[in-house]
This record gives sequence, structure tokens and C-alpha cells, in this order.
Amino acid sequence: MRKLLIFCVAVGFVFALGNTAIAAKWEVPGDFATIQDAIDSDDVLGGDTILVGRGDHAGATVTKAVEIKGNGGAVINEGPALSTYTTGFIFPWTTHGVGNGAIISHLSFEELDLPIYSRYTDDVTIDHCTFTSPNQAITNWNGNGWDISHNVINGLRTMNGGGIGIFVGTRDTTASTANNNLIAHNKITGEVVVPQYEIDQYEAQGEDAGYSVPGITLMSDRRYDKPAGTISGNRILKNKIAITSNHPRNHPAVGIGLSDLGLLLDPIVADLLDNKVGFNDVRGMLEEATPISLYPDSDVIDDNNIISRNLGDDIPNRGHGVHPKVLFE
Repeated sequence: MRKLLIFCVAVGFVFALGNTAIAAKWEVPGDFATIQDAIDSDDVLGGDTILVGRGDHAGATVTKAVEIKGNGGAVINEGPALSTYTTGFIFPWTTHGVGNGAIISHLSFEELDLPIYSRYTDDVTIDHCTFTSPNQAITNWNGNGWDISHNVINGLRTMNGGGIGIFVGTRDTTASTANNNLIAHNKITGEVVVPQYEIDQYEAQGEDAGYSVPGITLMSDRRYDKPAGTISGNRILKNKIAITSNHPRNHPAVGIGLSDLGLLLDPIVADLLDNKVGFNDVRGMLEEATPISLYPDSDVIDDNNIISRNLGDDIPNRGHGVHPKVLFE
């Protein structure tokens, strides 16, 4: 089983009503020229909503628990720099958790490498967004309590890594966690495009070279003798994944991938525990693709997690597996 290769580049009015406050709404453009201007304003507070109007916009570094919501036809096609990669929204990791509780919704992301990229941020909601041809659409390193739901990802591409729709994982320290995230009702379709220079590179290295390109993945990244932490209590439910690869020889497509690299240690450390993968539709995966991939030890990962009632998996779905309520608890 090939490894995954992912990117590691890593004025409001408050009305006092007893102990409650009414969140304000701000318009871009209108109240502010850019989304970043709105976030940086002292007048915009956590809980406020930034409504983004029709047209092209730059994303931002998210440092508050604001809702950033498209207000009809809003497109994010540029944003903060992350090394050599183009991004939409970044949650900064130099100060952990400053964007905890943020919401990003109803936006279209076009031709960005890493549209949403985060490390060490919790309770983020990404819903009803559309991503066109990203390298890695949604990246959540070491984040807990995310809700990633009702998004559409149209096609993916690689850049000596990536080709991933939704990524949740741990890295850097054994204390890192990526727990209790919900990934539900997302639709990931189209072709994963590997550029010709990369095809040539991996063709020359042989059939065993390369990496898989999954629609959704959980991964404890202990590569290069680095530490990682627990990934537990996540739910991957009712997603529809139908992707192909233009270079399946070295970049095979995977619907849902669970990679527990702690199982490669001696003694082994199980990082992926008590995650639930159920009622996903991976029937659209072609023969050269893998609907659900468990690496490096499928038996251990299957024993440590609940993987049941997925349409298109090897095990018959209807009438088999755990009781449905177990998956939704």
C-alpha cells in the first residue's frame, strides 16, 4: 500500500441584553474593502458575520471566531502566502487557537493550492463551500471538533503531494490530537490530475513509487521519525466520493483512507482509535481505485475503529455491519 503524501508547510455593535449580545453583520465590500480588513478591525468581534458579496475576493488569515459567509456568487481565488503555495484562508499556528470557533460557508474556491489550511485550531465549521481543482481542499492538522459538511469538491491535482479532498491528521508532538471531527454529506468527484513532470519522475522510479490520492483521509504523520498523536472519535458519514486518477500506476485513487503510521513503530502505537466510517457512497470508484484503504495494517485499523455500511466497499452493505445508531452516536 502506497503512503499518502500531504503538505506540511503548515465596525460591530454589541447590545447588552442581560448576559447576552447580538452579533453584528459586516459587508465586504461595503463596510470593509477586504475580508482581511474586516477580521483585523477592532470593531469586528468574535461571533460577528462577515458577508462576502458577489465577485472575486482574496481570503485572509483567520484570527477571530467570525463567520465568513458568501452572500451569493462570492469567489475566493487568492489569499495569504504559504511558502510557494496559493491559499484561501489560513489559521495561524504561531498562536494556537486564535481562530477557534470560526465558520466559513457558502464560498467558492477556485484554482487555489490549499484553500483552507490550519494547524492547532479547534471547532471550525466549513459548510456549503465549493472547491474547484485544489491541491488539498481542506487541511486540519491537530484540530478538534471541526464540522466539515455539505461541501463540494470538483477535481483535484497533485504537486509532488496532495491530491486530497479533506485531510485530518496529527503531527509534530505526541500530545497533538485530531479528535471528534465530523466529515459528513460532502461530495468529492472528478479526476485527480498528476502533472506530466511528476508522472515522468515517478515512472522512472518504478511501480512501487508514488502515493495514493484520497478523497477523505485520517492520518497520523509519523514519517521521518517525527512524533504524532491520537486521532479519535471522528465520524466520516454519508459522503459521496467518485474520483479517478490520470496516473493510477503511481498515484492510485482512494475513496477514504485511514493511515495509522504508529503501527509502523516498534513497539507499535495505535493512533487511530474509535473513529466511525459509515454510510458513505464510494460506488463511483473505478476498478483501479480503492473505495476504502487502511494502511499499514488493515486488520488492526479495522479492529480499532468502526467501518460499516459503506456502499461500494468490499463488504456487502445492506443488512450487514453495526446497528446504524452506533455510527451516529
